[in-house]
Amino acid sequence: MQLVSKRINDKGFIDLLHKALKAGYMFQGQYHSPELGTPQGSIVSPILCNILLHGLDEFVLDLQLNFQVGKRRKTNPLWRKLTRAGLIKEVHDRNIGSRLHTDPNYKRIKYVRYADDFLIGVIGSKDDCVKIRDKIHQFLFDELKLNLNLDKTKITHARDDKAHFLGTDISITPLEKRPLRFITRGTSQFRMKANTKPLLQAPIKKLVSKLTEKGFARQGGTPTRLARMIPFETSQIVKHLWQIWLGLSTYYSFADNYGSLGRIHYILKYSCVLTLASKLKLKTAKRVFAKFGKDILIKGKDDKIIASFPDVPLAKPRTFHITKFTDMNPMARLEKLAKSTFRSKAALDSTCTVCGTAENIEMHHVRKLRDSTRAIKMDYMTSMMSRMNRKQIPICRTCHIKYHRGEILILNKQESI
Repeated sequence: MQLVSKRINDKGFIDLLHKALKAGYMFQGQYHSPELGTPQGSIVSPILCNILLHGLDEFVLDLQLNFQVGKRRKTNPLWRKLTRAGLIKEVHDRNIGSRLHTDPNYKRIKYVRYADDFLIGVIGSKDDCVKIRDKIHQFLFDELKLNLNLDKTKITHARDDKAHFLGTDISITPLEKRPLRFITRGTSQFRMKANTKPLLQAPIKKLVSKLTEKGFARQGGTPTRLARMIPFETSQIVKHLWQIWLGLSTYYSFADNYGSLGRIHYILKYSCVLTLASKLKLKTAKRVFAKFGKDILIKGKDDKIIASFPDVPLAKPRTFHITKFTDMNPMARLEKLAKSTFRSKAALDSTCTVCGTAENIEMHHVRKLRDSTRAIKMDYMTSMMSRMNRKQIPICRTCHIKYHRGEILILNKQESI
């Protein structure tokens, strides 16, 4: 509140924000106090987070100015000695760098933050990293009343290990893995190794583990049927799993190991095929491919293709795609899509039953969910079918509000408006 008040001088707005922070929230019928801050998913959480952590940005930038020294690293004396003697092959074979990586007179800090996750790259010693971490920990505790999670605050050597940031494994090319190249200068040809560079990689093992956790695969990453999808239409099953692949492949279009995502494509495609086999009682994946083809083409009226799961090229895209799929952490996206249902999707494209508008369409469930499952104790599949088949009608938001206010009356016992 103090930080917001420094920039906004509007008592009405400040009071409203204060009430919102003190109100708490309801989840599954239970009240939760706001002691731990705004609830996750709140519409104001991202901007409040940035307002609060702007102080951290300024602190690290000041730290950066005081930490950085030197203009360039010193030349590695061993590299200089061997190259002057013409022993280039030995330099390459022994992976000797041209610069002295332990130069104490050259230090740098690079900082990037996204919401409450931040990454700091340090050219310096491990002691420097520990001191920087401790200073940030103390600043957050003293100035912003926040606790740095030391269990998740990892200090690692970029060549020996990886840092995980925004769903991506980040490291530096090890010296021994630098590609060897031949260059021609005039009439002479030289052998040289490329410089090291940051590697941005999709965490394939973590993605496979998440797919296993959500039921797309067995332990070890072997694809299996997705039982919760069996009640849905074939086109919905194929579209859903294709959408998951599309989201992951688009998010990781920058990844240096983009080709390794073929493992994820295989799991999702064969999970789709095995789910269709169970739904249509085809028993085997071979019969599914025989029925729908290798690209799993689902056709609707007039033989129009309404869903498919084709094979895809796994060469790294030349451009980074920025779409609606790149604004969400892939692990969070998997969590969200694993719970998707499709009962209302087609109806949402309809017009309002009352006034005919096509704007802000919502679904009104004529029969409450708790009423539809109250009569008998159901297993998972029966319960899912009950949820999918309960009566619902499209209605615009304005008419929906009027209905619940009692301004639009129920005309008959079937509760149609």
